[in-house]
Amino acid sequence: MEISSCFKLAEEIVKKSGSSFYWGMRILPKNKRMAMYALYAFCREIDDIVDEPDKIENKFKRLDEWRAELELIYKQNHFSKPLGEALLKTITEYHLDKKEFDLLIDGVAMDLPTPICAPELNKYFSYCRGVAGAPGMLSLRIFGIYNDNVKAFAISLGDALQTTNILRDMYEDAQIGRLYAPKEILEKHGVSTKFPQDAINHPKIALVRTDLAKIAAQKFEEAEQHINLANMKLLRPALIMMNLYKLYFDAMKKRGWAILYPRPYISKFQKIAAIFKAFY
Repeated sequence: MEISSCFKLAEEIVKKSGSSFYWGMRILPKNKRMAMYALYAFCREIDDIVDEPDKIENKFKRLDEWRAELELIYKQNHFSKPLGEALLKTITEYHLDKKEFDLLIDGVAMDLPTPICAPELNKYFSYCRGVAGAPGMLSLRIFGIYNDNVKAFAISLGDALQTTNILRDMYEDAQIGRLYAPKEILEKHGVSTKFPQDAINHPKIALVRTDLAKIAAQKFEEAEQHINLANMKLLRPALIMMNLYKLYFDAMKKRGWAILYPRPYISKFQKIAAIFKAFY
């Protein structure tokens, strides 16, 4: 497979996903944009393994195949999967840390063999660190910045984005047996921690979501505190994502935390405004 073809495959995966992250990637120079496509396509691939219907043993096997692919890339500078070439080139060019890829796979694997249901708070933040913080840390390498303040920014923003996702998708997640709200918060308000659909129909679920919203708001605030003005230009893709997710957060807050469905709608005009905000 030609290099251009392998990155084209990654781009197709990103476009097909319909993710808001695509907007942040589009402003990058071509080489960094292609690298981000490769990274996000990998994230999409392993996430789909867990989400799509299949036997549990097959899901574990497919995740292990990706662990083996990373070993092949890092130890032998080689690849075997169609997406592997784009990933190899990206890892090599931007010196991406294998530990972050391992954390990412470990994070998505937390939904196996059974979906996450009311994790303890420390497990909740481990999950966020894996599925959101790890991609953030890898992205910063591609953007061209990697210092302690920016690392703290990536982890805080990852927690904020993932908690916003959890609030936004709580109804849909419950339909497939998932409940990401921490056990401590659920028990604080006397909400069942065993059955997701019972939990979202509980009269005090709004209080649970209010507490989760406080976590998201705090993490957004922490992320902003770690932004260094000297790095603003390089951080713009991340700032776009932060602005877009704040739109979802603010929309849910405005309508009230008791409302779980439908998911909040963000107009194209609002999205464009969020992108421009990252430049000023």
